[in-house]
Amino acid sequence: MKWMLWKTWVLALCFAGIASAGGPLDETWTVTVAGQSVQANADGSFIVANISSPDLFGTDGPGSPPDFLSDDFVRLTGVSEDQGTTCYVFSEAFQIISGQTFLIGDLTFTDVPPLTNHSLSAVADDPVLTEIDQTTQLTVTALLSDGSSVDVTLFESRTIYRASNLSIVDVSKDGLVTAKAAGQAYITASNEGAASVVGIVVSPGDPLTTVEGFVRLEDGTPVEGAVVRIFDQFETAITDATGHYEITQVATTFGALEVKALGSIDGILFAGSTLGIEPFIGGITDAGIITVVNVGEDLDNDLMPDELEPDLGLDPTDPDTDGDGIIDGLEDSDLDGLINCEEVALGTDPGNPDTDGDLLEDGPELDLGTDPFDVDTDDDGFIDGEEVEFASDPLDPDSLPVDPTLSLGEGFGLAVSVENAALPVPNIPTLEAIGPVFSVENEALP
Repeated sequence: MKWMLWKTWVLALCFAGIASAGGPLDETWTVTVAGQSVQANADGSFIVANISSPDLFGTDGPGSPPDFLSDDFVRLTGVSEDQGTTCYVFSEAFQIISGQTFLIGDLTFTDVPPLTNHSLSAVADDPVLTEIDQTTQLTVTALLSDGSSVDVTLFESRTIYRASNLSIVDVSKDGLVTAKAAGQAYITASNEGAASVVGIVVSPGDPLTTVEGFVRLEDGTPVEGAVVRIFDQFETAITDATGHYEITQVATTFGALEVKALGSIDGILFAGSTLGIEPFIGGITDAGIITVVNVGEDLDNDLMPDELEPDLGLDPTDPDTDGDGIIDGLEDSDLDGLINCEEVALGTDPGNPDTDGDLLEDGPELDLGTDPFDVDTDDDGFIDGEEVEFASDPLDPDSLPVDPTLSLGEGFGLAVSVENAALPVPNIPTLEAIGPVFSVENEALP
């Protein structure tokens, strides 16, 4: 995932209704592209304005040069409720080419909703790599709107991968991750509106360790079902009936370990952590007992405080609001690489990928050791995201960005395209400031 501002094509797309079984389009239809909806005209034509799509890399995936073709695929869907009958329409998925007219071909009309991605789940065969150039394959599964699931790992299934730091890992267009340097990185897999994040640790020459311990209340009661995670690493464990947990394949080369736990008992959320545990290299590290304390009500026992759930679109009476088999606390609502309950434990905002607004998302902040609550961790006048983008150390006040014209609070600028000619636009902090790049016109088909 790119943690800075994306180079993005902002488009106005126009389409004509195509006659087909169950068609054609008319003014009874509402059509949607990339989350934006409009009503079709009586002749079947319509315009969906200001559709944005990133162009960070080419057809070979992250690391290849941008090619004026949107990285992500989009699809048109539509619905009509005419005279008490509900009908649906959808197109094949497509990518946007900058500066060129795009005309959708055949539309499929049905009397049942088209299948869509309800959620994605990405996992790595081996989330910890101990050799440079070692590889691990990601597997991505889509849970569909009818409850079925399908493997969408490969690019031919229209899954797109992004890496938080290409100097640490490389990821191919088919989800093969290669270790490049020591550190931690996040890989984001996205497929037609759904996304999932998986963390990768690269620790060359590390014999690794296994961390185990117990989670208990202040009175010694074991906490079953608590989520335990090691700060700055990505593997989690769930405690058993005795409160015991075990996390294998833990890197030892990143210093002392901080183990955090979050659990719910009878509608109450409990949290706690253990600091400064020295890893036992190549063996078992005993983390002792994590004592957790009451941090709020959690009536549905989903590891999320009830008071936060409505703001995230979550139901405080339903432990799995979206019905994907993952409780709300283990979801990553803002796709910043930190699951919701971990953000609660840390104090970051589970509904905002960049809690402090420094153009560096919360997950990478923890990777780098910067402060997710301070826009300028080293107080050198440059926000953390600017330092990372321009190759300086956000933890060293004597290390300054390569571009000396930037100062605290300025944006990076975005590159847009008109008629396929790149046009640098300096210091535009939001996509809204760009406006449409071009408008695609076409006439309604008879």
